[in-house]
Amino acid sequence: MTSNLELQAEQRPTRRVRGIVAALLALAVLVTFGGARDCDFTLADDPHYVLLNPWVRGGISWEGVRWAFTSGHAANWHPLTWLSHMLDVEWFGLEPAGHHATSVVLHAVSAVLCLFALERLTRRFWPSAAVALLFALHPLRVESVAWVSERKDVLCACFFFAILLAHARHAEQPSRARLAWVLVLLALGLLAKPMLVTVPFLLLVLEGWPLGRARELGWRRLALEKIPLFALVALSSVVTFLVQSRGGAVQSVEAVPISVRLLHAASACLTYLRQLVWPANLCVYYPYPREGQALNFGLALAALGGITWMVLRERTRRAYLLTGWLWFLGMLVPVIGIVQVGSQAHADRYTYLPSVGITLALVWLAADLLCKAPRWCAPALTLAAAALLALQSHALVRTWKDSTTLFERALAVGEESALIHQSLGQVLAERGELEPAIVHLRRSVELQPDFAAAHGGLGAALLTRGELEGAATHLQRAIELDPRDAVPHCNLGLLLEKRGDLDGALAAYQATTALDPWNSTAHAHAAKLLGMRGKLDEALASYRAARVIASEDLELVRFTAVTLTLLGRVEEAIAEYELLLRLSPDDVDALNNVAWIRATHPDARMRNGADAVRRAERARDLLRASPNPIVLDTLAAALAEAGRFPEAVAACESAIALAEGTGDPRGAARFREHLELFRNARPLRLR
Repeated sequence: MTSNLELQAEQRPTRRVRGIVAALLALAVLVTFGGARDCDFTLADDPHYVLLNPWVRGGISWEGVRWAFTSGHAANWHPLTWLSHMLDVEWFGLEPAGHHATSVVLHAVSAVLCLFALERLTRRFWPSAAVALLFALHPLRVESVAWVSERKDVLCACFFFAILLAHARHAEQPSRARLAWVLVLLALGLLAKPMLVTVPFLLLVLEGWPLGRARELGWRRLALEKIPLFALVALSSVVTFLVQSRGGAVQSVEAVPISVRLLHAASACLTYLRQLVWPANLCVYYPYPREGQALNFGLALAALGGITWMVLRERTRRAYLLTGWLWFLGMLVPVIGIVQVGSQAHADRYTYLPSVGITLALVWLAADLLCKAPRWCAPALTLAAAALLALQSHALVRTWKDSTTLFERALAVGEESALIHQSLGQVLAERGELEPAIVHLRRSVELQPDFAAAHGGLGAALLTRGELEGAATHLQRAIELDPRDAVPHCNLGLLLEKRGDLDGALAAYQATTALDPWNSTAHAHAAKLLGMRGKLDEALASYRAARVIASEDLELVRFTAVTLTLLGRVEEAIAEYELLLRLSPDDVDALNNVAWIRATHPDARMRNGADAVRRAERARDLLRASPNPIVLDTLAAALAEAGRFPEAVAACESAIALAEGTGDPRGAARFREHLELFRNARPLRLR
């Protein structure tokens, strides 16, 4: 049988009208979510994805492309998502506004593609426009759009709706070439996010309604047609599971038993349905319930069973209900918690694509029920609902303004959780607000005593406050709980260095860099300790490793130059000092050291009296308010190299007087040796 909706005659709008509607849809998305451009990066994953990721920070490069396709960084394999982040850095640098703008634009593109894909599938424009509008403006979209790390959602969605559009074209006129396009788009979508592993099943569902090919060709033939798609998603599923397992993101069966996961999956489905209808108290994190949930799980199973029975009963008269329901359930399978990734009970972002199925079913049902109502009724209801959703989404975007706002909202509207206390504590500690940070971190440890990150954060905060004993206890506990986390190892190294245990500190830094080769702090401190032991070649290697990550850190450039000088590689040292002076033209230390080398080096090719005088005079002038005897001695050596011996004598005498006046007899004695050379019209040469 055919639904009342399908019996209605609908005149397809002109291309111009369809274009205007699509443009208005995109404009609505840009206005609703445009506030994301004023949001900062957040502590939630953005450092791993962008801020502290050296491959992403470097923009687009062949090495970066290779890394994107071979890395399981952050327990994910999504090469196209990495490349999109790299492009953002290429275009916008590390300014968050550009990164957010890209996500908003991609969401707008997804909304327009959703409209045209559904229209092509169903042959009905206005209901498709209603689905696209309600999908695009719903507050559950905010997390995917306003969170830079969820770029994979909006990017993957573009490919998803393109797949539906391509499959609709294939259904109209089947051919291998059109099916190949579906396969290519599916591959690209999986490279953005493996959420699309259930797409072949969804395409089969769509063959029943709205395409109706199942009646003509049979399910077996249609399933065989999609074997290449099933093979592709099987491969993607294996790769994703391996990457997430190796990254430590997959919870073990012992931690979360299968029976609990299945029951919780039912509860999460019901929660998503409630949030779709009544999106209240949305936040970034919902903790996983560990116990006392049997009644809720039972009610959820009963509710889902009742809905399933209802849509099956209506499958002939209102086939769209079954399609929408299977779309919703099927696309939730990868993220519903049967394979538990992370500690969250559910997440707003997981509804991004599954929600389209429920929205489609509800819109088609409303149109069916309103078929005899005045023609203005359905558009008015749609626009009213869209306006309410848009207002709430617009307000919710502001909660992503920064990490503090985000996590404080999670504590205010959600259940108390160790993760949110730990995250808020870390943010406050980074801002220097140690007292409230320690309160949150201690509460996190109380709620979850085996939470490694909370122990690590508390240890770091106590270390900053100077409580070394307490810091050591929590840092060591963090390492016991999660030996693969490099940060507690690094902080333990800082603690041991403060205690004077330099051997232990060096071992901790080396453990850090073995776990995380991109930890510039560990490389830099290890380099310093290696230099103190006279292992200059190893120290230089560590300084250079640190600078790959922090390329413009002035102190790293300075110590690299000093180490090169001690190794006798003076030409390379001067190049490093020149870089330092380009970054900081008034750096007195760099000016003085270059002037000293140019004035006193035994190799004539390295000396340049005029350049030495110019730099030494600049250093002296910068310190005119508080003269430095070493700088004056360098100026004297530079003047002597330039043949200006009377001036060299005067500068050296000033250096001696200043050294004696500041209680530096050893310096004064060394400067007197230089003075004798200058009085005899002889320049100073390094030995």
